[in-house]
Amino acid sequence: MADGYLEFPDVLTHSLATLIKGDLEPRWWSHLFVKRDTHTLIGVGGYRGNPSPDGSVEIRFSIAPTYRRRGYAQEAAQMLITHAFSHGKIKAVFAYTPAKRNALASILEKCAMIPVKEFYSLDDSKIWKWEIRKPTKGKRQMKTLPDLRLSSKSLKKTKSMKS
Repeated sequence: MADGYLEFPDVLTHSLATLIKGDLEPRWWSHLFVKRDTHTLIGVGGYRGNPSPDGSVEIRFSIAPTYRRRGYAQEAAQMLITHAFSHGKIKAVFAYTPAKRNALASILEKCAMIPVKEFYSLDDSKIWKWEIRKPTKGKRQMKTLPDLRLSSKSLKKTKSMKS
């Protein structure tokens, strides 16, 4: 495991509680990002929950600090987007960032997401909502990464996480 792979520890606590309650469909669970060549756990991500009735789902992801600025976050985000769109009912994938140009905004742009809304959070910080809509036939398809260096392991498949 890479140091700092779990930047937001509450993510796994929330995921576990949701799994126990049975409120979350397996497809929308958290995923662990593992570097294929070294089998190192370098990040975590997934969906905030089941899709909304209108067919949209939120993605969230984090990569360990020592593995940032190497394309892994973009790869993880693209993997989550592709996975979401493989479900027939998903029409849009979205994410939130602080309303400023930063690394996360750049990653989402590289995944063909665009800012669609600006608003203020409960703590009065400005937020951007980013979105990508599922391509329809005849329209330009979203870009995909040809040679994924990460594998995504669903928490469902990873039963032993005690160590």
